Amino acid sequence: MAKCSTGTIRESSTAVLLEILGSKARQTQDDTCEEVIRALLPYKLDNIASMAELKALVNSRANGVSDNEPGFSSLEARILHRLHRNIRGRSCHLTTDGFIILGPNMARKGDHVYVIPGCNVPLVLRQEGKTAYRIIGSCYRPEYANGEALLGRLPRGWRAFSDEGTIRYVNDEQKIDTLHDPRQGPLPPGWKERKLSGGGLGWYSNQHGHTDLIDFNPRLDIDALQARGIPIQEITLV
Repeated sequence: MAKCSTGTIRESSTAVLLEILGSKARQTQDDTCEEVIRALLPYKLDNIASMAELKALVNSRANGVSDNEPGFSSLEARILHRLHRNIRGRSCHLTTDGFIILGPNMARKGDHVYVIPGCNVPLVLRQEGKTAYRIIGSCYRPEYANGEALLGRLPRGWRAFSDEGTIRYVNDEQKIDTLHDPRQGPLPPGWKERKLSGGGLGWYSNQHGHTDLIDFNPRLDIDALQARGIPIQEITLV
């Protein structure tokens, strides 16, 4: 198992908590941590030694909780409900490179986390042959939440958030709010893009035979990824 710093584990854990809580897109990590603390303060957590025990506690406290139940503020009730809903069927796992992911309960040692172009989330896969893999389930890895596996980190000063399913990129200092990922360069020759009615972007190319809008960014095709130095592996999902 790879070694990792306390800071890395803390950052990864906080990001996983953000995902479990289903926090609002513009909410800061400090705001979310405050919500977590307020949600858990009524309970003595000194003896909680494992994720399984924490899940059992959440399950026992969340059943039947309503906004007007005595002993709970409405905020606490909502957060317990979120925890109970979002962690169901999922567990935290430590990867060999020292990061925490939120993945399926069925995941086990030896499974792999793959980022597949065209798939919105990383997948936990289990190898069943030389190039054959079975899908165990989707996972959330904070370090891959904004396409970092394929594009690297966002430039300094930039952040990404989901606006009703549409990813937007914001630079508060420069007062920029855009659909365009600042890590991506110009479109390949012959391609054009258009804003969709739902808020996202679509691409088309008369030159390449895609006269109808497609939702796959041509900047992320195999040739483009290889040009960025991304290792590509062809596998078969079974």
